[in-house]
Parts: sequence; C-alpha cells; structure tokens
Amino acid sequence: MKLLKVLAATTAVAVLLASPAFAQTRIALVVKSLGNGFFDAANKGAQEAAKELGDVEVIYTGPTAATAEAQIEVINSLIAQQVDAIAISANDLTLWCRHCRRPCSAASR
Repeated sequence: MKLLKVLAATTAVAVLLASPAFAQTRIALVVKSLGNGFFDAANKGAQEAAKELGDVEVIYTGPTAATAEAQIEVINSLIAQQVDAIAISANDLTLWCRHCRRPCSAASR
C-alpha cells in the first residue's frame, strides 16, 4: 500500500513537471503618441478586457513624439521582445509598410 502511495505521488509530480506552463499572452497597444486622452481611454478598455480574460497582458506604449520614425523604433523593440501581437495606430501607414517591406491594402487602414 505504501508503495502505491509513493508511485501515485511520483506520477503526479512527473505529470505536473511535464505539463507545459501556460504563458501569458502579451499584446502590445502602440499608439501614435503617449499622453493622448483618446489612446489613454483605449488603454483603459484594453486593460479591463485583459483582466476579464485573465491570461493576457496589455503593453501600452508609443513614442513621446508623434512621428512615424519614433513609432517604428517602439515597434522594433516590441518585435525584439517577441510579444504575441501588436495593435498599431500608425502615424504613417505608407512609411510603416515600406519599413516592413510588405504591401498594404486600403483595408488595413
């Protein structure tokens, strides 16, 4: 009987250790510039939704100056951090598309 308890406990520990850890989903919200009330309100809603979902982290960020170049630097940093998704309010869609070297359609605006 004692052997069964030890085997059961060992099996339970092995299963727990072998199970993949569920990582939190990280979504970046990149705004045109920080300090804008409209985007602050969007961040508040995103944070509330993330809290309801429970396994989502919203990273609210953007440049201090509302330029496409500054925004691209922020986005490159997020890509390097390997966030799961990036929502962008682009300062200059054409420049951003050129930066990505991907064609953009009018639907992406």
